[in-house]
Amino acid sequence: MAGLADVGWGWWAFLGPLFAFVVWTVIDTLVVSPRRATSKFAGVQGALQRPVVRESEYLSSITWPVDDRPVTVRSTFIGGEASVRGMGGHLFVLATPLRVPAWAMHDVEVRQRRRQGDWDERFKRVESGIPVREGWATDPLRAAIAHFFDHPLAVGTLRTDRGELQHVASWSAVGDTRDPAAVRDLLTRFAGVAVAFDRAAVRPHPMA
Repeated sequence: MAGLADVGWGWWAFLGPLFAFVVWTVIDTLVVSPRRATSKFAGVQGALQRPVVRESEYLSSITWPVDDRPVTVRSTFIGGEASVRGMGGHLFVLATPLRVPAWAMHDVEVRQRRRQGDWDERFKRVESGIPVREGWATDPLRAAIAHFFDHPLAVGTLRTDRGELQHVASWSAVGDTRDPAAVRDLLTRFAGVAVAFDRAAVRPHPMA
């Protein structure tokens, strides 16, 4: 009997932490993460003092103009098969249309690997779909990207998606969003990256 008890305790020692992890994951997904996203999005709304547009159960947005460029802040939930390149859950998204039509055909990502070092050490570029012309990452564009990621709230991935520039991050990784100056500075830097993308002289694809 003692042997069976030892086996039982052995299984519990193995399954107990796994069970606790599963329970915590469910609680975090259903309770903690939504509350965190709601709270931090409310911080953004308070910082910008702009109306919230509830586009669906899983998507709310705020638009704030930077000069003549609209920057949209989205709070969205993407789950299961709908996740894109591993980006899912409760997401903080900055978005603005790019004005050079060629960008609608290119799929580019820029991910920050570390906070220090030269540009190629700090960032990783990933391209898919129709290749962008050689040398598209100009010095002004690199400088704008580095300046954007110097901001403490810039903790996600920059990407182009069907002609739109986006910064996508998990709300769980985003810091305090209640400081109006910090939030507005983040959006201003993001708009600066969009301007730099548009000035990167992307030539249209021959099929355009």
